Amino acid sequence: MKQLNLPPFKYKVIKQNGKPAIFDVIRKKYVALTPEEWVRQHFVHYLIEHKGYPAALMANEMAITLNGMTRRCDSVLYDIKMQPRMIIEYKAATVPITQQVFQQICSYNFVLKVKWLIVSNGLQHYCCYLHPETQQFTFVKDIPFYEELRLYRSLHSDEIAHFSAFTLEKCAIFLKSRIANEKNHRLFSNSLNQD
Repeated sequence: MKQLNLPPFKYKVIKQNGKPAIFDVIRKKYVALTPEEWVRQHFVHYLIEHKGYPAALMANEMAITLNGMTRRCDSVLYDIKMQPRMIIEYKAATVPITQQVFQQICSYNFVLKVKWLIVSNGLQHYCCYLHPETQQFTFVKDIPFYEELRLYRSLHSDEIAHFSAFTLEKCAIFLKSRIANEKNHRLFSNSLNQD
């Protein structure tokens, strides 16, 4: 299989019916090793091992109904209330990421209504955040850590673009200062109202 722009991981490959199959840590079973599955397994392990995503909150090949037809999202991340939070679409490394690929994942989002979309062919990765108030996307520089996903919800739209370059530590400082500023503003407003 092709070398990808993702960290290596310890994978298990066996022969099933004379064809290679790879162990899927999410589905807990061996699945056919296709070029797209090679990308999926690398990306899922990257999210779990390097970005802190809980495997228990992820699903692969998640079935949805779109326009009366069954479709499958390659991977879906859920929140702790089991509400969809992110859709991830994979393509084989030989398949370019095009507008059509983004249209495919956006069509899935008509059903799931998540705030995060990721598209990867194992060589290029695109991540975007859907602003709930404007329904517009912002492409984020890096795939966020799992803990960062919660911080994004606390930010205003104009702050998201700046956030992508922040570390978790800087984000915490940034949010604390913003909360302090809002608290000071409320105190000042209250004192004006009392005068």
